[in-house]
Amino acid sequence: MSPPLYQRLVDTLMNEYGYDYDATPDIIEKFDLMFDPGNIELVPNGPFNENQFATGGRAGFEDGGYAETVKDLVKAREDLPAESITVNQDNPYYEALVSSYAPDLAVAGNTPIPQDNLVPEVAKQNDAQKIAMEMQMRQSGALGPNESLTYNSTTGTFDMPTGGSDGSGIAGYQQYLDNATTASGAAQNLLLNPDGTAAASPSAGAIASAANYGDLAGQAAIDGQGASDQYTTAAEGYTGANAYSQFMSPYQQEIIDATQADMANQLAQQQAQLGASAGNAFGGGRFGVAEGQLASSGALGSALAGAQLRTAGYTNAQQQAAQAYQQQMGMGSQAMQQAQQNQGLYSQAQQNQLQTGQAQAGQLQNQLQNLGAQSQMQQGLGTLQSSLAAQSIGGIGQMGAQQQAQAQTVLDTNRAARRQIAYEPYERLSFMGNQLTGLKGGYGQTQFTSNPGGGTSPTAGILGLLTGGVGLATGIAGMMNPAPNPFAAISGMGQ
Repeated sequence: MSPPLYQRLVDTLMNEYGYDYDATPDIIEKFDLMFDPGNIELVPNGPFNENQFATGGRAGFEDGGYAETVKDLVKAREDLPAESITVNQDNPYYEALVSSYAPDLAVAGNTPIPQDNLVPEVAKQNDAQKIAMEMQMRQSGALGPNESLTYNSTTGTFDMPTGGSDGSGIAGYQQYLDNATTASGAAQNLLLNPDGTAAASPSAGAIASAANYGDLAGQAAIDGQGASDQYTTAAEGYTGANAYSQFMSPYQQEIIDATQADMANQLAQQQAQLGASAGNAFGGGRFGVAEGQLASSGALGSALAGAQLRTAGYTNAQQQAAQAYQQQMGMGSQAMQQAQQNQGLYSQAQQNQLQTGQAQAGQLQNQLQNLGAQSQMQQGLGTLQSSLAAQSIGGIGQMGAQQQAQAQTVLDTNRAARRQIAYEPYERLSFMGNQLTGLKGGYGQTQFTSNPGGGTSPTAGILGLLTGGVGLATGIAGMMNPAPNPFAAISGMGQ
């Protein structure tokens, strides 16, 4: 807004287009003259004639009848008779100024200044401020996603929807808060039962099972201490000098007897054959020798066969005793190995359960850490979202405030310009009054005397009227501070 431009437009509309002062603001706004002064060519002529301001008494428009008044005053003085009445009169130039100033002062004092265009105005909230407020309300959940603020033309502000919000608003950070709550709830469910009591550790079962296997391993170790005792005891029965006896065949003597009987039978047959053939081949002496040898050989063979059978039985019994000993010792060793194996299996099972428990405990710890990290991340995202939203809303709000401040400045400047235009005549009148006060001290008075002899002349009436005007001006000037006479140096004006 440029006050000089506005003033020039008002003057042009009043002086050249015939509009009164009160109509000029509407004409300027209607034709957008402040932004394109060239549009003044589109303005039609106003309702008044183009010389209306030259015929009034307003200071600053022509001379307000000043020159004509001076001529009348000079002529009235010249027309006074030589001897008539006595009149004390100020300088005609000063009286002429007062006569042209006083009517305008009277009119101004009785004419109120229209205040319609001078009242203060408040800049309305703008779209940027509306957007910032809606963003803030949606951010806080006070405004739903499909709701908008409504403009209040009375206050120039934006209000909540008629009837208030429908309650569908969700805070911008709510989703992150919900996610963080979900993660925290999942972690809590791992540690607590639905009734709020502490939940059993996932590794509790494995640890209990490991303890059980530990007990079994210990019992297996105890049991393994005597696992080979029965076999060792049995093996001891297969040692010593008579260990073989329990493996001797109960039929060995019968076998020997049968064998010797068979051999005796065979010997008898041989002897019979020898006797049958002896008479032919041998003499009596030789037969006896042959029979004796046969009997000796038969006895020896029977004895050797018995010995061999007994030796074979003994050897076999010894081997069986040794084999039984080895078998018992082997079974004892096997029993010990089985006991050790059982203990090892139980111990391994215990280790497996312990490792399972540790793995489950580690998995629980990882789950809690992951859920905790997820909750922290969601909380961080919520904080970041709020911070970024606040920055964005603040930036938009600041731009809106700047726009509103600029609009307010325009309104205030326009109002100041209209006020300046409205009060400009009064400022000129005030200036004129100050000048008249200064001139009053610079001009002297002149005494005129005339005695017409009877009645009152028209000229005296005019002078009396002007004298009354001078008295009024003198009273006005008396209320103002005196100032030097700027025209004192002009020849003849101080007489």
